[in-house]
Amino acid sequence: MLDNLTKEQQLIILGLVLIIVAGLGVMAYRRMAPSGEEEISIEGSADNVQISKPEILVHVSGAVWREGVYRLGEGDRKIDAIKLAGGAAPDANLSSINLAEKVKDQEKIIVPAKPKAAVRGSGMSAGAKVNINAASESELCKVSGIGKTTAKKIVEHRTASGPFSKIEDIMKVKSIGKSKFEKIKGQIII
Repeated sequence: MLDNLTKEQQLIILGLVLIIVAGLGVMAYRRMAPSGEEEISIEGSADNVQISKPEILVHVSGAVWREGVYRLGEGDRKIDAIKLAGGAAPDANLSSINLAEKVKDQEKIIVPAKPKAAVRGSGMSAGAKVNINAASESELCKVSGIGKTTAKKIVEHRTASGPFSKIEDIMKVKSIGKSKFEKIKGQIII
């Protein structure tokens, strides 16, 4: 049957057979290749390319603003996990952690606190000012004009919104207006 075809037609048929065989070989190789768990995929348009890394989960606790479980990419560092947790609290002892260390899936990162004596404003000696970013509810109650309810609201606001950047920001807490701030401003610091 191939004898009736011209040399050119025979070459075309041979080429098609080779393409089909090569395609089947590629498909067989892909099926036998290991799954791409560590595969990095590129998503987005040419203008906005995003590289998605395999996802890992870490638990961040201790002296951070928002303890919890956070999603990170493979190869991210402990500093990235702490940033996701709202950053380090003022009493955090970051020198005891290798912030450049890569995180591992299911890792728990505990940010230790400095000893209480080292926290500026937490020592409640006479005439001492209270650090509104580091003080506990009981320490906040030592400020004349702040009771248990207001102290709790300060801690809740600080936990939800992060640290105060200036003492005037305490007026963002419900129940602390300008008049109450004027009474307490000499007793508080950042």
